[in-house]
Amino acid sequence: MPKVKSVTTLPASIRVELEHRLIKSGFSKFQVHAEWLESIGHPISKSAIHRYSAIHKGRMETQSHGATMSDYEVASLKLQCLAICGDKENRFDKAFELFEWATDAKYRHATM
Repeated sequence: MPKVKSVTTLPASIRVELEHRLIKSGFSKFQVHAEWLESIGHPISKSAIHRYSAIHKGRMETQSHGATMSDYEVASLKLQCLAICGDKENRFDKAFELFEWATDAKYRHATM
């Protein structure tokens, strides 16, 4: 199986788990993360993981430490994202991408 070119192509649930693991490791141990991904069928190089973590470190830290949405608000937003995505193929991944965008601190003050 060829290596996946980017962390962004991972299924949403795997990407979220990787982000949690990156935060817990202090954004290090990229070889360990690469080995974990390969063990579950998603071979990605440690360099690709390093690039992803460098780009997304601020967002991941904000979500981990500064996000203060109640469980109800999170569930409500997730359901709204699913409703927007309708019956599209890969709707859960698309809904997760929309949820990430909606909760990303750098977009909170953006105008529509």
